[in-house]
Amino acid sequence: MEEKTEQLPLVRLGPGWLYFYKAVENELSSEVGFFKIIPNSDKMSTGKAQRTFERVSISLKPNQVLVIDGGTIIDWPTTGGGIALLRMFEKHK
Repeated sequence: MEEKTEQLPLVRLGPGWLYFYKAVENELSSEVGFFKIIPNSDKMSTGKAQRTFERVSISLKPNQVLVIDGGTIIDWPTTGGGIALLRMFEKHK
C-alpha cells in the first residue's frame, strides 16, 4: 500500500442522506485508515468545523454497522486501509 502524506480536506458526506458503514473482515479504526468525525458538525458551518480541533475516532468490529447523517463532516486519514461496505439512503421529509 502506498503511504500518502497529504491531508485530504474535511468533507461533508452529503446532506439529505444517511450513510451505513459495515466492517467486513477486520476491525476498522483510525489506526488502520478509517475516518474520524467532528461531533455535532451536522449543525455547524464548514468553516466552524475546520476550526474545531475535536475529532472522534470510530471503531467498528466485523459485522458492526455505523449510521451517519450525511451532514456530518469527516476527517479522512492520510493513509491506511480496510474493507467496509457502504450503503446510502435518501432521507425523506
